[in-house]
Amino acid sequence: MNRVVFSAMMSLDAMFDGTGEGAERIDWFRADQEWFDYSVETLDAADILLFGRITFDGMAGFWPDQSDAVAERMNAIDKIGFSRTPRTTTWRNATISNDPVGEVGALRAGDGGTLLILGSAGLAATLSEHHLIDEYRLAFNPVVLGAGVALFRPGTPRLEMERTGVRLFASGIVEIRLQPQP
Repeated sequence: MNRVVFSAMMSLDAMFDGTGEGAERIDWFRADQEWFDYSVETLDAADILLFGRITFDGMAGFWPDQSDAVAERMNAIDKIGFSRTPRTTTWRNATISNDPVGEVGALRAGDGGTLLILGSAGLAATLSEHHLIDEYRLAFNPVVLGAGVALFRPGTPRLEMERTGVRLFASGIVEIRLQPQP
């Protein structure tokens, strides 16, 4: 069975996005060389990237014009953006789907790969409700935003988790890996 892994940055007060427009929503991310190397490692282990519409649009508007090691991987790997409205994309190796539960459920039934959700809190919430996420990788940045978009939206069903790993970064980021429990 393929594994679905959700990876997201968040603040200490559990915000996924800050306030503002564009890059200022994520200007609090600590992305040093160690995080860059970790990002390359994470992308190398992924077989397909999954994005909600908002994150997909941001990524598709940014990565095609970049040329570093992360960009090479982001542009080369297969990607699926999920959107309720019909749309097209020109991002290389990307498709659009309007059925995240059906599509991810079918992909998850495949053999031995990793489906990686980067950001995309809304998509993650939808997939969580259907028990389609096998691992949560939550990277806590040492910052309190005080306002923004919460990673887990109000009304999210209770999720019991078991810690499977912790990684500490020199920048102060702490990534906790969690596996949902039945």
